[in-house]
Amino acid sequence: MEQSLQQQKRKERIQILEALYQMEFQDKELKEQTNDVTNTVSEIIKHKEQIDQVLTEHSQNWKLSRMALLDLNILRLAVYEILFSSEKESPKIFINEAIEIAKIYGSSDSPRFINGILDSIALKERQE
Repeated sequence: MEQSLQQQKRKERIQILEALYQMEFQDKELKEQTNDVTNTVSEIIKHKEQIDQVLTEHSQNWKLSRMALLDLNILRLAVYEILFSSEKESPKIFINEAIEIAKIYGSSDSPRFINGILDSIALKERQE
């Protein structure tokens, strides 16, 4: 049961990532998505300015505009889950999921890049 729930959450995260990525290129409403996916995408968009500010603070020597869009949207999803999600999971779970998705969809450097930024964010959150 636990594995199928984990698989379902990863599937939803991938759908969210696809929607965020698609929205970078076209301003269309979300279609054919589950309510959870649509709600999460809407919440990420609502908090995008705050999320991007956090990413800017923790991405040393990297401007968001220079990041690969896929990596940027994986980071946005993970930061949203760490800072704003109602799911009270350990940040390590969200970071691990972001890394696993980056391994599948990103470049060979994406997992390490994403891990470094998200670890920095999680460390700051633990200190506060």
